[in-house]
Amino acid sequence: MDEILIEEKKYISSKRAAKITGYAKDYIGQLCREGRVPARLVGRSWYVLETAIQDHRFGDQKIEQEEKKWETPKYEASPIEILPPVHRPRKNEESNNQTEVSQSLRDSWEAWFDRTEDGTEQEDIIPIPIHTVYRQPPEELLPRRRFNIQPHQNELKEEEMQQKVVKGTIIMRAIHVSGVLFATLATILAVIGSGYFDKYIISNRQVSIITGVVLYNK
Repeated sequence: MDEILIEEKKYISSKRAAKITGYAKDYIGQLCREGRVPARLVGRSWYVLETAIQDHRFGDQKIEQEEKKWETPKYEASPIEILPPVHRPRKNEESNNQTEVSQSLRDSWEAWFDRTEDGTEQEDIIPIPIHTVYRQPPEELLPRRRFNIQPHQNELKEEEMQQKVVKGTIIMRAIHVSGVLFATLATILAVIGSGYFDKYIISNRQVSIITGVVLYNK
């Protein structure tokens, strides 16, 4: 059954709607389920309102055709505006205007200078002492010079050698003198130990005789 009447409205099956509109049967069923067109489910088949499906299918084309219609353009004449006349100024008038402007500028500048000259005040000059400070520039900025220090080093070496020689002679003299003194002392001790000076030494008895003191042992 392709057509049914419900409330005096003609509903057609999805199969017949597909033939009329050119849509697929599944697509019409989807439209019915989503409620995008009025439809009724009878058993397992969908019946869609015939006028609604036709409007859905062919309504866009009618709107597009209406939009494509265009009216012929209408042209209207705009009112004419009368422009004011343009007159070129003469050269004499331009020169007169320029002289007047330059004269007015001069007058204004002269008046301004007069005002500023009258308003100027003499400023008191305060002496400020200036202290000069001399500082040596950093070593990085100083020029690098090479000094010949070889002769000075040679002189120092000669002085050191002379000092060493003098010290050596002094030491040798001290050793020689000490050796002589030691030898002299050794000879004196040897002579004393030999008894050579015993005969020249005065005994106690001789001393007592000379002094006149005699001791008697009881």
